[in-house]
Amino acid sequence: MLVTHYIKAWWGYRIWKRIDKEQHAPMYILMPKEKDEYNYYALLHLEEYLKRKRLKGAVVLTCDKEAIVALEMFVTDAGIKVKPVYISREKATRLIKYYALYEFTSRLVIVSLSEPYDTHGENLLGIKGIGKEDLVCFDIYKFGEKPERKSVSYKGTNRMINAFLNRECI
Repeated sequence: MLVTHYIKAWWGYRIWKRIDKEQHAPMYILMPKEKDEYNYYALLHLEEYLKRKRLKGAVVLTCDKEAIVALEMFVTDAGIKVKPVYISREKATRLIKYYALYEFTSRLVIVSLSEPYDTHGENLLGIKGIGKEDLVCFDIYKFGEKPERKSVSYKGTNRMINAFLNRECI
């Protein structure tokens, strides 16, 4: 059992080395779950996160094909370049296994409240009006306060973008 975790972590190490060599980005945002509402909020506040970190770019590693299609709607500042990269759920899991074994970089943000460590942040949902957006802002991006919400509107017919934007819970 333990050997299985080490093998997955070893593969995670190899995946990380390949990705970092190919992309060489100042920051990586890993969204390991497909069709997750947290992905919407992570993209909604991504530009603000990068500005606060004084970064000019990032790579979004995601299993969520809808997020890849919708990404350009969320980053509007021409000075910030964000590149989406598809990663399979299996590779994301292995990368997370490696990160859980050894926190190898500060350039990786994992958009999940349960991976690699369960923060039990979802237990706060609904208490004093805390929503999923608040959890992304405070638990994942570590903002001191929730940034002002920017509006994202889309009047097109691309069903993947519409599906992604309809994840929002108001």
